[in-house]
Amino acid sequence: LWTARYNLTGWGTASSKINPFLGQFLNGGEFSINGKSFTNRTEHCMVENLVEEWTIINAANRLDRWEHSFHIHQNSFQVVSQDLGEVGQVVVEAMEPGEWRDTVQIPVRGSVTFRIQAKDYVGKFPFHCHVTAHQGIGMMQLVEVFGSTKECIGTEKDTAPTAAKAKAAAETAEEKEKAAE
Repeated sequence: LWTARYNLTGWGTASSKINPFLGQFLNGGEFSINGKSFTNRTEHCMVENLVEEWTIINAANRLDRWEHSFHIHQNSFQVVSQDLGEVGQVVVEAMEPGEWRDTVQIPVRGSVTFRIQAKDYVGKFPFHCHVTAHQGIGMMQLVEVFGSTKECIGTEKDTAPTAAKAKAAAETAEEKEKAAE
């Protein structure tokens, strides 16, 4: 299970003399995923043909009450569940478990969980908020698909558990094959 947390950052630096509340507006704000604005580096790796379950959370705070959309390139995903978040939102997209999508709305303080399988493509591609202004100020990251679990290592610490689980599963499968011989 991998989780991506959408949030508004841009509070300035820790040593800033500007109050964080005011700094958010003076800096123009910066959206992020898992606390990082776009880095142009792989932040999550996947192994071709393995199914992963992701949860995308709209971690709204007192300044950020935006509904965000999630869009991924290359592969569609299958919706597992939706948490509708805050009561009284103007727009909440109705979706049913089992639907295939490439874009979903993430309600304020809500989430969407889906399963995705990287097929027919090895390489890098983005996932991001589909609100262009949010994407433009950082709410985007890169995922990289590798052909084997041995290659899917060394990305940021947020992705290490996924890579480690995939690697362990492959090693277990290899051990079972050797034992069966």
